[in-house]
Amino acid sequence: MNRIKVLVADDHPLIIEGLRKVLSEHEDIEIVGHAVTGEDALRMSVELVPDVVLMDIRMPGLDGVEATRRITQQLPATKVIILTVYEDRDYLFNAIKAGAVDYKLKGTPPEELVEAVRLVAQGEILITPKIAEKMKKEFDKISQEKSPYLKLTPREMEILDLLAKGASNKEIAQQLCIEEKTVKNHMSNIFAKLHVNDRTQALIVAIRQGIVQL
Repeated sequence: MNRIKVLVADDHPLIIEGLRKVLSEHEDIEIVGHAVTGEDALRMSVELVPDVVLMDIRMPGLDGVEATRRITQQLPATKVIILTVYEDRDYLFNAIKAGAVDYKLKGTPPEELVEAVRLVAQGEILITPKIAEKMKKEFDKISQEKSPYLKLTPREMEILDLLAKGASNKEIAQQLCIEEKTVKNHMSNIFAKLHVNDRTQALIVAIRQGIVQL
């Protein structure tokens, strides 16, 4: 029986130990080594030619994205599975574009991780760059929906900044060289986008969201 050779690349001892324990329970999987930096992951991949690399996306030195790119370029037969957390989605999409074929969240059930290792070792590409790009667009859309301030225009951001400094509509109009009526129109748009009813509420939301500082 040909065993699946796996290289673990992660700089957290507990993660490494956990993966080693999970994978070593299966006779068809062999851990051939573990790397604690991106450079180590690349060097050991070239030396050991694993079937699968379990790659932490944030590695000391050479990060997981660049390590993935170099490994897949030099070793097309070696498949990279990214290990990540949800907050790393930008890194994740870039890693998939760099050649990773799947990703798993840290905390994924052991049986699911083992199945992924087996599938990619057989040549399955679970996530393609095209799918990754679609995922990114969907996440960006969700982020914008959850953060209405991202829909503010640069001019509206300027007005909020002046509002935080205590400027009146007239003073804002003078500083931005626009009509006071235009300022009022911008304020109405700001209220609608932030789902507030007045200047005070708008300022509170802007401060909480980090748009402006007092």
